[in-house]
Amino acid sequence: MKNIFLAFLVCGLTLLSCSSDDSTNETPPVTGETPPKETNPESETTLQPLSITTVEEALTVTGATKKTGTPPAPNGDLTFDSSASIANTTEGFFITTSTNAVDDIAGIYLQLLDENKNPIDSYLDIPASSFDKGTLPNPGAPTNTKESKIEKNTSQININFKTKLPRGTFCYFICVYNESGISQPSEVCVIIEDWGGEGSSILFGSWVKNGEVPGLVKKNNTLNFKMSGEFTYDHTSEYNGISGDGSIPVLNFSFEGNWSYNASSKIITLVSSSLKTSGTYEGENIDEEKNIFEEGEILFSGKVFTENGIFFEGNLQSPFLDFIGQYTR
Repeated sequence: MKNIFLAFLVCGLTLLSCSSDDSTNETPPVTGETPPKETNPESETTLQPLSITTVEEALTVTGATKKTGTPPAPNGDLTFDSSASIANTTEGFFITTSTNAVDDIAGIYLQLLDENKNPIDSYLDIPASSFDKGTLPNPGAPTNTKESKIEKNTSQININFKTKLPRGTFCYFICVYNESGISQPSEVCVIIEDWGGEGSSILFGSWVKNGEVPGLVKKNNTLNFKMSGEFTYDHTSEYNGISGDGSIPVLNFSFEGNWSYNASSKIITLVSSSLKTSGTYEGENIDEEKNIFEEGEILFSGKVFTENGIFFEGNLQSPFLDFIGQYTR
């Protein structure tokens, strides 16, 4: 019963975080926030385009097939959105795609662009079997179900580097395909950084964001960026009026992982290696559960502004929407 209730609490947290009807006294509110004007006193070295031959030799995707020439011509009305997180010099990066397709995506075509933005004479055919079907699991949904992942036509692709690459940039074309057709290609450019990244010292240390849905739940978020390029993110919710014995149920979850930041683009990516959940219900501890993400899972990838604290703006690649917003020391 207690473990079932833990799942219920996490699900409740998810719903509360994205509801537009609840009034909260978080300052500023998550929805409709205007990011503060960015100022960053740190200078950084301008990143240069990498030799595309070097990138091509290092890049690998499990299950992908390398083909000569250019991808098949687009047809039909299939459209998609794609975003690439900051790449790490040794670990690679993630591509996230979401489409308007009714049918499942069968795969993607990825074609690197040289330093002058010209397509090279080969491409990767990455089948859907190589996709991560979603990012971080939703503890509020039954396991091994579509509801325990992100939405049906959103996919995450893990792009690995066989050898360490230097800091720099490169670009590629990407398109998706299924039985109905092939989308138009979209150009995406990638920044390669070390964990942490140059100009990231402004983020080092602990940051806090508190909030409340009056009479229902109090929330606390603590985020710690380490000089080593590691991070921890801890969330606690205290729920009122749910426990039968009058005690206050408490939900805790903790992420650990690595982060990369690029000061010129203001883009930060947090890749989680583990998620631990625990809590209390009717005065008793709920069994602790821990998920290990062996290849890493994106917690967040988007902009971070550093005036008057730190402010996260972007699409959160997990159900834990309370992460986004304004943090202070």
